[in-house]
Amino acid sequence: MTDSTTLSRRAPRRFWGWGQADASLDTREQATVKTMVEQLEVPYVERAVPQVHEFRLPSPRVAAPKALVSVFSATPLDRLNHCVGKSYADLARMWLRAPPTPPDWVAFPDDEQAVVDILDWAQAHNVAVIPYGGGSSVCGGVEAAVWRRRWATAMPG
Repeated sequence: MTDSTTLSRRAPRRFWGWGQADASLDTREQATVKTMVEQLEVPYVERAVPQVHEFRLPSPRVAAPKALVSVFSATPLDRLNHCVGKSYADLARMWLRAPPTPPDWVAFPDDEQAVVDILDWAQAHNVAVIPYGGGSSVCGGVEAAVWRRRWATAMPG
């Protein structure tokens, strides 16, 4: 398994920021980021781009349903991509290598029946399902409330 392993059918995206995984900031954009940070009266410290292997993720706490195992992913990249949204605070935590509890599984259903089957399984096993779209307006809404629920599964929209 590589750091870029995913079940997503979308172009690979950054788990630590906006945009596709193969994109980079040009010199002007880097200068803008530096200026923005300094306006917060915080010293600017250049950091290396986060890498999947730098994160130690706990193992899933529940087994994926056997009938749906082909649409469930526990790869580090999928879990990191779905553990936070894309707010400033969310991205700062990823750059600091301090994400919240990641989902145990990320489901990539192929059709409406798969969604029904996932929800039926989750209900029968007391597993929280957290819908996830692009991450742009969730601001904490995708974080698994593990203190209230035993397990969490993200389901991209």
